[in-house]
Amino acid sequence: MQDPLVWASIPPWQQGSFAECVLLNGSDVSLKPKALSHVEAASIPYVAATAWSALVTTGGLHSENCSKKRILVHGASGGIGTFSIQLLKAWGGHVTATCFKDGLGLVKELGADDVIDCSTTDAASQLRTRQKFDLILDNVGGETDSWAMDLLKPWAGSKFVTLVSPLLRNTDSLGLVDGVLQSGMTLHDKAIRSLVNGVFYRWAFYVPDGVALDRIGQLVSSGKP
Repeated sequence: MQDPLVWASIPPWQQGSFAECVLLNGSDVSLKPKALSHVEAASIPYVAATAWSALVTTGGLHSENCSKKRILVHGASGGIGTFSIQLLKAWGGHVTATCFKDGLGLVKELGADDVIDCSTTDAASQLRTRQKFDLILDNVGGETDSWAMDLLKPWAGSKFVTLVSPLLRNTDSLGLVDGVLQSGMTLHDKAIRSLVNGVFYRWAFYVPDGVALDRIGQLVSSGKP
């Protein structure tokens, strides 16, 4: 094949994930790293773009400011969690990871500096004994924010970023307009309450991003993450 090979992820709001040919915006596409097989390349873009959206676009981290930052990845053994660990370690961050017993070996192998087993201990209690964090990436949702916000460094630009928002649930149950309004009120309320304590509360979502894939492709080609 003479044409350059590319990689991308099909946004959920578009058709064509199983199609032989698909049309995408050029800004959503990047050149596939030559070191990756097609199968390997297909497994990365969606989780990579989601992690990038949470950590970089929403969380404000990047290769120039991540060194020695303390980041908690809550629910670290899934696709987004494992990718986030590798990206943060490639940028010099200190990563604390939470997961269940069957994921401990994986997250340790990927470079997490501190790993907490959620199946045998109360994660919140264990995390309160650690130094406070610059950023928390929440892949679990539920009541996480009720105890995790206190783990952030106050008045230091620290952020709680969750990928588990009620937006989809609200739009399914209330309809598009009412669901978006309800979600907006929830986000506004939590964001204001967090600001009183000197930290930031944010939602993050998957966003197709060809530039992010360019950067990630460079890391992959150099052996990182």
